[in-house]
Amino acid sequence: MKLKWNKAPVKTQWGHDMVETCVALDKDHTLSLYCERDQTEKVLKVFKPKWKSLTEREIESLILEGDTYWWNAEDYIRNVIAKLKEKNT
Repeated sequence: MKLKWNKAPVKTQWGHDMVETCVALDKDHTLSLYCERDQTEKVLKVFKPKWKSLTEREIESLILEGDTYWWNAEDYIRNVIAKLKEKNT
């Protein structure tokens, strides 16, 4: 997500149906978010990160990496988890 920052107005006035939530940035700073009361469910969806899944090629390479003699499901699951963590951090 990309944010566009604009100069803040000197004075603002909100309607009766507006709500606010504050997000802690650190111990001394907060971020204030405002929206209409009926739109609050959409806010978390906007900030929710998109999960990166494995491609078909990555899945195939994980299968081929395993030694067919020693390969087992537990090793495969560990490798998949490690690869997903790598892509999503």
